[in-house]
Amino acid sequence: MRALATDHGRTSLLREVMDWMLAPLIIAWPVSMVLSYFIAMGVAERVFDRGLEAKVRSLAENLVFNTATDNVLLNVDLQALLADDDAAAHEMRVDNVNGTFIGSSNLLRAKPELPVVASQRRISFSDQIIDGSRVRVAALSMIPANGESPVVVQLSELVTRRESLASDMLLSLLPLQLLSIPLAAALALLGLRQGIKPLNKLSNDLVARNQNDFTPLDVQRAPLELMPLVVGFNELLARVESENIRQQRFIDNAAHQLRTPLAGLLLTTELALRSQDDADRKRALELIYQATRRSAHTIDQLLTLTRAEHSGSESFEDVHLNDLILRVVEDRLPDAAAKSIDLGVDCREMKATTTGNPLLLGEMLTNLLDNAIRHTPPGGAVTVGIEGRESRWVLFVEDNGKGIPAADQSRIWERFFRGTPTDASDKPSPSGTGLGLAIVKEIADLHHAPVALVARPGRSGARFEVSLGAN
Repeated sequence: MRALATDHGRTSLLREVMDWMLAPLIIAWPVSMVLSYFIAMGVAERVFDRGLEAKVRSLAENLVFNTATDNVLLNVDLQALLADDDAAAHEMRVDNVNGTFIGSSNLLRAKPELPVVASQRRISFSDQIIDGSRVRVAALSMIPANGESPVVVQLSELVTRRESLASDMLLSLLPLQLLSIPLAAALALLGLRQGIKPLNKLSNDLVARNQNDFTPLDVQRAPLELMPLVVGFNELLARVESENIRQQRFIDNAAHQLRTPLAGLLLTTELALRSQDDADRKRALELIYQATRRSAHTIDQLLTLTRAEHSGSESFEDVHLNDLILRVVEDRLPDAAAKSIDLGVDCREMKATTTGNPLLLGEMLTNLLDNAIRHTPPGGAVTVGIEGRESRWVLFVEDNGKGIPAADQSRIWERFFRGTPTDASDKPSPSGTGLGLAIVKEIADLHHAPVALVARPGRSGARFEVSLGAN
């Protein structure tokens, strides 16, 4: 049953619950009245049957067998016997095995239930129709005083008297039945208003909460019925807090990385505008171009990092690692050629397939490859490849550069960490953002793929390995 609509098509939970409670109650009321009538009729049947049984036994006690006439006599007048009752509603008949002794012929003949002895008085009940009216008949099998053969004493009673008693009982219950509906509705409404108080308190607490307060609601104090709501809301709070932290981290990272380049761009632009020398202006434009490229690269890296943080397993699909490696290596060939670096691929004729996000895995491999090319001196070598190891695919990128100092190896996954020069002649790469390996770690964690800098004693350079699940 649908709740009545309130303003703007909304429904009231309280009204809907009341509807679902009252509708069955209203439907059940006539059913209850019918059942009550049958119950009252059953009570009346038992009461009148006991009375009728007592009357027929009393009648039987006043029967005497006349040996002279071979007949049965009634020592008391029937109306006197039923003085406190309606004698017109009763009829009597006495039969032996041969025929009627005395009484009404309207009653059907009843034969004695043999065997019958003097001490036995068997009684049974039946229903008959007399002159269109239904009657209840009590039949008693007995041997009268001074008699030898058994007789059957029958006494009838109109059923209308029972129906009248049942109707009176039902009418006496009717006011209570009618009162029970509004009373039940009032009690239900009161109970529901009390029951939804925890929900109102929860709503008020949430309204009063500060927008930056992500403290979970106390699950232990929540009613059992509100537990799913509270647990779901706490999960939502956790997701919102995580999203808020990611957004704040992105803003902080962007401000940290773009403040200095933008200030440099502004200063260089002012100098170029003031300079009258074409050579100085050209040099300033070159600096502006380089700073703009670095800023654009930084923004791309920040967006990639944010995309990795927001991605989930719902975007995963089958990824062919061989094709992924060839595509990324082909894109990086110009950068390697500019430094005369030998960029090679070692796939060993494998057909490696994993499950993941192909765009993010491409970004991960691109950052590992860019990092290797950037830190490998001209004329060096960089190799990208796959190895099968314990039902997993190990994606590796290695170079023969100067490697990563031991003091920096524990911090290489930190954001904006660019490392320290390996000797006095080295300088941090101007094109590096310090985000490349942080992006690699974020994407690897998303794919539940361990990533590590592998030690290679006796060999120069660095080797990074990412262990991906195999399909």
